[in-house]
Amino acid sequence: MLSSLKGWHTWRQADAYSQILGLRGQNGLDGLQSFNAVPILNDIPVYQGLVAGAAWLLDSDVLVTARGLSLLLWVLLFSNALILAERLWLGSAKYVTVFSATSALYLH
Repeated sequence: MLSSLKGWHTWRQADAYSQILGLRGQNGLDGLQSFNAVPILNDIPVYQGLVAGAAWLLDSDVLVTARGLSLLLWVLLFSNALILAERLWLGSAKYVTVFSATSALYLH
């Protein structure tokens, strides 16, 4: 089960990368096809469009832009989680911090 999940994740990441490159018009790809020129649409490519647009605006590499955008989204999520936790229960921000620091998303 775990190996199939890892395999699916790898293919999904490759598809997302090819869609980003296609939206940028790089490598002769279309925005909704894989590296094998197979039309692929796993979801609505909002994230891919954001990365492609930000890379175009910043004139930077799409992988660097994707990392930066992911970091920005994580910081926004974490800061809002802290605010929400404190509103719900005073002093609970430390638990959110510990949970976030030990979560699989942070460690990955």
